[in-house]
Amino acid sequence: MGLLSASGGIMPRIGEQRGVTFYIYFGDHGPPHFQARSESGNFDYLIETLLPMRGQQPPKALHQVVQSWGLSNKSYLEIKWDEIAGKPPHSQNLSQPLVRGHKSKRRGKRK
Repeated sequence: MGLLSASGGIMPRIGEQRGVTFYIYFGDHGPPHFQARSESGNFDYLIETLLPMRGQQPPKALHQVVQSWGLSNKSYLEIKWDEIAGKPPHSQNLSQPLVRGHKSKRRGKRK
């Protein structure tokens, strides 16, 4: 559902695509942005431009996944920023999934 950050903040997962998982911190600072995490590292992206923040240089393949996902989910990112970043964790219902397009697979019992 969420991830505990190095600073102890909770980051709800808001999406996932091709090995990249996307998060937004509760009570995060502006400008509006989200985190993209993969085996290649963790990178912050501006929601408005879908470009990396603070001079970060993600690998090209990761950047392409983030750009693709971000373009398809721009309105969703803006909504989630307003819902999540401006509020402390206790104001959210973490029992409800925040991930868009992520379906859990139920497996039947094997005989």
